[in-house]
Amino acid sequence: MMEYLRRKKSVIELVKRKAWPSQAMKDFRKGCEETKIRLLEEIERADSVEDMKGFDAYVTDLALRGDESMYLPFHVGIYLLAKLTKPKLVVETGVSRGFSTLVLLKALGDNGRLISIELAKQIEVARGERAPIAYVVDEDLRKNWTLLTGDGREVLATLKEPIDLFVSGSDHQYLVQNMELSLADRLVPRGGYIVVDRPDYNENHALLDNFDKPGYSYTIYPERSASSPLKYALVWKK
Repeated sequence: MMEYLRRKKSVIELVKRKAWPSQAMKDFRKGCEETKIRLLEEIERADSVEDMKGFDAYVTDLALRGDESMYLPFHVGIYLLAKLTKPKLVVETGVSRGFSTLVLLKALGDNGRLISIELAKQIEVARGERAPIAYVVDEDLRKNWTLLTGDGREVLATLKEPIDLFVSGSDHQYLVQNMELSLADRLVPRGGYIVVDRPDYNENHALLDNFDKPGYSYTIYPERSASSPLKYALVWKK
């Protein structure tokens, strides 16, 4: 009986959220839609880039003309990287609204697979209101996508295939980021790439401890715009 009542209440709450969304939910949906439109416009322009030299020039220029309210350089950067290197398997940690997931799936098309790792299946928009993880990813892009939920260390330990491109985008604290980069180093073969979102959060210690040595090359780029302190790093395993 109690289970029935709980289910009935949850269904009523779901109907309410769909029919009468709060202002916070309206703002969330509007922000997602506006960001998605601008991001898709930018990656369409980025399709003119043909090599990694062009990649560097494009993302640098994008940071110079960047918008502080968006993460265009980071998302366009990982889109271009996946487009140019044509990876068979991409793994990302940290999904949230799904903008990194969206651009990676766009870049891969039918030629590669994406595995995304996230702690939960929903994100909190406002108190008592949640949206699904990867909210912005259209259904027609999901056929080559696998979402794994749970602790990143445990989930990554189950992966056995070589990873051509790894995107670390979950918790940026040193202990978590260092763990992810250490595991990524084992899973990504020579010639592969690792992207580190916000290495500056822990003053680049996780990045440097793992990749500041022979056999690796890394470049740090502005994540939002040239005037923003936020960064992301691209590592190439030579």
